[in-house]
Amino acid sequence: MLNFTRPIDTPQKNLMTPNWFVALPVRGTETLLETLAATAPPEVRLFAPEDTHLTIAFMGAMPKERAAEVLKIMQKIDFEPFQISLANLIPLPSAKHTSAFSYKLDQGHWQVVTLMEEWRSALLQAGGAPPDNRPPLPHLTIGRPQRKWGRQGVEQGIRWANNLPPVGFEALIDSVALYTWSDDRRRNQFKIVEEFVV
Repeated sequence: MLNFTRPIDTPQKNLMTPNWFVALPVRGTETLLETLAATAPPEVRLFAPEDTHLTIAFMGAMPKERAAEVLKIMQKIDFEPFQISLANLIPLPSAKHTSAFSYKLDQGHWQVVTLMEEWRSALLQAGGAPPDNRPPLPHLTIGRPQRKWGRQGVEQGIRWANNLPPVGFEALIDSVALYTWSDDRRRNQFKIVEEFVV
């Protein structure tokens, strides 16, 4: 059974329609991100530690009124807490069309795949989003190429990612959360609206 841990947050103050998604929070990434920052090129903007997560379902610009339906589905999600570790850092969705730099999972990969296969469709339907028929690809995004650098920024980021040594990061996954945009995206990208601990 999932336990309630956070109330619904304050209203959004962004002028654009915010995106919404359901994800597994990944905590304890401060040291990882500090290590990456030591070598990351200026063309890559790294996430804040509170932004790191494993997406289960991405609803996009969902009307806030649909959040209650999504939360009803989330309350049914149950799993045994599990450990994750990281494999290599890759450009996503591809090297040609890169919008994020994300770690693939080593340990924990199949647990996240299972959660996506079991719950993604129901969560998207609850949020009024179209189906997502792509194969599940668990990933931990740690940064994005800055738009002002264009293709140059992407290429610099890919070279950096390809030359990174393996990281020894591990984390325990024991909750699922509904996210939307942060009120101040200059500080961090996202905020948790509501979270359930398994």
